[in-house]
Amino acid sequence: MTPDLVWELYFYKHLYNATRGLGVELTISSKGWVVIPADLRKKYGLKPGDRVVVVDYGGVLALVPAFEKPVDQAVGMFEEGAGVLVELVEEHRQEVARDRR
Repeated sequence: MTPDLVWELYFYKHLYNATRGLGVELTISSKGWVVIPADLRKKYGLKPGDRVVVVDYGGVLALVPAFEKPVDQAVGMFEEGAGVLVELVEEHRQEVARDRR
């Protein structure tokens, strides 16, 4: 296969996926606004006034709900429980204490 054919297949695969419910095409307004469709706002529990963060994954933009208190709200996010987070917080506390000496 030629590189042009590979690119064309890649493009059509993504176009097909975007139009088959695996993605939603949005239009950016002149003010830079986009409207998140109601079914997605409901699915992810997004309400007026909620804050989101735009994350750039090297060419892919993602909207991620913003945390008011990231450490508190991250507890329990992992199926294994908060073990990793608790360990990180404790390690940070020890570093701070060590630096103060």
